[in-house]
Amino acid sequence: MQLQDWIGRSEQSSDVATATPYAALSATLNRAGERPATGMVLPPLWH
Repeated sequence: MQLQDWIGRSEQSSDVATATPYAALSATLNRAGERPATGMVLPPLWH
């Protein structure tokens, strides 16, 4: 596929994250104690 073929198109993907990386980043950002709910969308830039 050429780059020009993407004009006017987009692509979306999704994935499931486990609680462990979320808890680790929460602790790093001093937000310990927060637990993610099933199906919760991660905050921006937490990918």
